[in-house]
Amino acid sequence: MRRLSKWVAFAAAAAAWGLDAPRADAAVITSGGGYRVGITTDGNLYDLGANIGFRRPGDGYDPIQPGTPREGYGVSAGAISGVADPFGFGTTLTPVSSSFGANSGTVTTALSGLLSITQDYSFLADNVLLIRNTVTNVSGLSQAVLYRRAVDFDVAPTQFAEISNVDPTSSNPFIASYYGFESADPLTPYSNPTTGGTFGPADLGGAYDVDLGTLAAGASSTFDVFYAVNTPGQSFTALQGQVAGLGATFEITNYSSDTGHVNSAILAFGSADASPVPVPPTVVMTLIGMSTLGGFGWMRRKAALLPA
Repeated sequence: MRRLSKWVAFAAAAAAWGLDAPRADAAVITSGGGYRVGITTDGNLYDLGANIGFRRPGDGYDPIQPGTPREGYGVSAGAISGVADPFGFGTTLTPVSSSFGANSGTVTTALSGLLSITQDYSFLADNVLLIRNTVTNVSGLSQAVLYRRAVDFDVAPTQFAEISNVDPTSSNPFIASYYGFESADPLTPYSNPTTGGTFGPADLGGAYDVDLGTLAAGASSTFDVFYAVNTPGQSFTALQGQVAGLGATFEITNYSSDTGHVNSAILAFGSADASPVPVPPTVVMTLIGMSTLGGFGWMRRKAALLPA
């Protein structure tokens, strides 16, 4: 009942503010190991038709899908802001383009002729999604730019009773929250702000704010957002180590409050320079082929030098 009333409150707020209804147009990308992520053409994580946020194969564990499948982001340029948060506070960013393959995708949205936001989605590991964000100032003036990412995690088997661990904030992210229903608008103060700590068990999630500084006209800032779910039997501390090893410098970890903390999920941030980018399979096969051909050529040259 509490979850239903919360969803009704969000729907009423969206209607009052004149925000768009949740979009049904979305796609699902799949890792080589069968982990599936739903992505809307607004750029948030959740496919309404497939009912998928970030789903683990085998048991169907998905920390975004239960209850209100809320995941979103927002940007601001000076005093103007916009969000893509269709299952939370609505969407005011404008979709520009989107394309999806089997294992990756790209979505571009825009803020009022001021900013362009391009998000490239790919898997760094079967259970770790990378969202590489490039925010570009498309106006003719310098803009002070902020970014926020927010998610409501519902971690089985104790959905709506998670424990949230927030890394200490620093220069970036400079502020965070352990609550799953903060506004995605970076100009809206958090209702549950924190600079780090462990919270719960309660119905939690996470959000963080990044200061991209003042972007000159035409300038861009690129950074990474990570999402991860644990593999079967993987502890939340092992998941934290895995995501950090892939380039994350700040993590919000939600884990189940049952004995043993069976499941976990992570929202994280990192520098684009620190995160590896997966090489597409076609490129890998090309490189292998070139290496093989080079090897054959070396063998032929070596054979020509051998005495008869």
